[in-house]
Amino acid sequence: MKILVCTDALSKMDGSLFHRVYHPFKDLSECGLQIDFCADFLSQQFSELLNYDVIVVSRTITYNPYWHKQAMLFWHNMPKSTRLVVDLDDYWNIPENHPNIQFWKRHDTKQCIIDTMRIASDVWTTNKHLAKKIDKVASSVTIVPNAIRPISINKTKSYTIRIGIVVNNTHEMNLGLLKSGLKTLDVNKYELLLIGADSSRRSIVNSHLGLEHTKLRYKHIGWKKPTEYQTSFEDVDVMLCPLAKIPFNKYRSRIKLEEAVAYQFKVVAIDFTPYSGQAQSGIKVVPSFNNLDEILMDLEKQALPVSVDTWQDVQQLRLDRLNTLVYGHN
Repeated sequence: MKILVCTDALSKMDGSLFHRVYHPFKDLSECGLQIDFCADFLSQQFSELLNYDVIVVSRTITYNPYWHKQAMLFWHNMPKSTRLVVDLDDYWNIPENHPNIQFWKRHDTKQCIIDTMRIASDVWTTNKHLAKKIDKVASSVTIVPNAIRPISINKTKSYTIRIGIVVNNTHEMNLGLLKSGLKTLDVNKYELLLIGADSSRRSIVNSHLGLEHTKLRYKHIGWKKPTEYQTSFEDVDVMLCPLAKIPFNKYRSRIKLEEAVAYQFKVVAIDFTPYSGQAQSGIKVVPSFNNLDEILMDLEKQALPVSVDTWQDVQQLRLDRLNTLVYGHN
């Protein structure tokens, strides 16, 4: 079996691409599978594409919307025996207040995703809620849980408790949920690590969080280069996971809970899918962040969270699905 994995040249690394496409297949290649990586489906010559049994993409067949029709034409000229696996961990109906809405409308990104799912041999997703939506479009859908290979983390010492918040543009709609709770925090005890906003958006993030009206210490941390994604989280002690209760967020994955285990931080998450029912030691699921000071004090007494899905089990699931797609058996 020969597999081609498309990674968008790792140019815009996010948790989904890193944890669900790049890292799992890099691990499988190190275990002996024949796996090549490329930037994009169309970065390869058509004659080169013919060498592969399976082609893996995240979300869409090409990462450049201008090339979508060409990519679809390429695919329809491929042998029927070539399998397309699509990993999809977000809903394709984004809300009007989503920061990418104009881009999506201009390039009909929603339709690009739907087109890709329709030609896929299998769509891999993270949870049953999104799987039900995918099942209405794709011929086959498989729930492949998030899991992260155990790594060694050496946190730097700090006299403050460092609270991580992911603040890149796709999370801005959720940040207002934290505003009142952050005002309750002891400025001598806590520090905020604001992860993922580029310099042009940082004042917007600060406003959403109400930081101009507090004396809380904070610093912005930009995304590292793609293959060092995890270093953005290594010094986080507690991660806050707000989600506005809108339909789009219902289909998100619980990837921060797996990152909590791998990167050794605790979590305070809103009681909304995908976090509902996920409370355990080191993970608090709360109705609101209003009394954040009390929540964090209680969390201090708890041990770090432990994994629900192990890396080995999820990797075996991927391997079984690939064998079924190519050979018809596990």
